[in-house]
Amino acid sequence: ITGPIDVPGLSHPITSENYRYILTYTIESKFEGYEDPKKILKNFAPLFQKRLLQKVHAQAIQRAMLEEILSKNIVAYSRSTDIQNFFETLGMDGAVKQTGEKEDYLGIVLTSFGGNKSDANMSQKVVHSTFFDLNGEIINDLTIERKHLWNDSEFQKWKSALAAFGYKDFPPHIVNVLGQGDNKSAVRVYVPDGAVLQSTTGIEIEKVAAVADQNLGKTYFSFDFLVPSGQTKEITLTYVLPFQLNTDPVDAYKFQLQKQPGMRPYEFEKNIYRNELLKLHKKYPEALVEDKKGSINFKTLVNKDYYLATLWGKIRQ
Repeated sequence: ITGPIDVPGLSHPITSENYRYILTYTIESKFEGYEDPKKILKNFAPLFQKRLLQKVHAQAIQRAMLEEILSKNIVAYSRSTDIQNFFETLGMDGAVKQTGEKEDYLGIVLTSFGGNKSDANMSQKVVHSTFFDLNGEIINDLTIERKHLWNDSEFQKWKSALAAFGYKDFPPHIVNVLGQGDNKSAVRVYVPDGAVLQSTTGIEIEKVAAVADQNLGKTYFSFDFLVPSGQTKEITLTYVLPFQLNTDPVDAYKFQLQKQPGMRPYEFEKNIYRNELLKLHKKYPEALVEDKKGSINFKTLVNKDYYLATLWGKIRQ
C-alpha cells in the first residue's frame, strides 16, 4: 500500500519483498548493537505510519484490514462491553468457539519455542478422518504433517536480498536463527470435552498429555513437535468422541474447524467414513464430495474457520 520506505542508515529502501530479510538479519545479528538491537524498528515504524495514514490509502487499508480479519490475522480485545461485542460479531476476538451438544470440534494451536525464525520455512498438512458405525461410536484419526523447507535455495534468497545492503557476514549462529535451526513447537490439539485418547503414531502416547480445560469447555492433547532442518515429521492421534450418533432413523454429524489466529494457511483434508449400512441424506456445504461408497471428502487451504454438517440414517433392509 505504501510503497518502499527509506530508513536512515540503510543504503536502500525497505520494501514488502525485503522487509522480513532486512529486519530479521539486522535485529538478530545485533547490527545496531546489543543495547538496542531493534533500533531499526524504531526508525522504520513512524515513517511507515506517516505514509500509511495518508488519506489516499484509506480504502486500500480498509480492504486489507477486512481481509486479514477474515483470515484471523488480526484479533482485538476491548474493556468496553459494546466494542468487545462488536469484535465478537466480526469474529476477531480470537476466542475458542463454543460448540453445541454432540458437535465435533478441532482447533490446533502451535507455539514456537526454538528461539529461531524457522516457522517461516514450515509447511503443514492436517488430515482429520472420522469413523462411525451402526453402534454410533465416533472415532477420529488426526494426522499432522510438518515439513522444514530450509535448503540452499532458501539461503541464497537471504544472501541475495541482504547483499544489496552490504550485509555479507553469515556466521553459523545467525544462519541458525534465520531459519536453518530445528523447528520446535509446543502443540495443543483442542477437541470436544471428554474425548479420550486411544493411541498415537510418531510419538509415544506417554508423551501426550490429555487435559480437560473447564474454562474453555474443551479437552486438549498437548505434546512437543520437533522437525530438524530439511526433514518431514508426522504425528497421528486416535481418539474417541464423548458422544454417539443415533442413526435410527437419522442423526447429524457436525464438525467445526477453527484456525489458529496468525497461523499461515495450511492444507487440510477431512474424511468421513461410514458403516456400509448407513446412508448419507444431506450435506453442508455442497463442496463436500461423496464417493461411490457414500463416504465424504473435503479438501481446502485453511485460511479461516470452517463448518461442516452431514445427516446420516440406517439403510432399511
